[in-house]
Amino acid sequence: MRAVLDTNILARAAASPSGPAGELLERISASHTLLVSSELMEELSDVVGREWVRRVNRLGEVDIAEFVGNIEAGAELVSLPAPLPRVVPGDPDDDLIVAIAVAGEPT
Repeated sequence: MRAVLDTNILARAAASPSGPAGELLERISASHTLLVSSELMEELSDVVGREWVRRVNRLGEVDIAEFVGNIEAGAELVSLPAPLPRVVPGDPDDDLIVAIAVAGEPT
């Protein structure tokens, strides 16, 4: 199975690897293909790198770089069209997740 996790889930996994989001990431990474894009990785780095997020979750720069690097190393990187098509009327931020899923469809 191929799966996409949104930034919020990935950020929660960084903050609490033994929590539900961390467990989900571990299970998907162990037996499925996690799909990511460079845009998602940039967004993830931005979110977990925010000062208040780092402070609350006790994440250092090295922790963040290692986490993002591990995600990239264990995932399949897909290329996205520019501009992203608008497909989620109620939440345009989710257009990225849908675009990754579509780009990662097996041919």
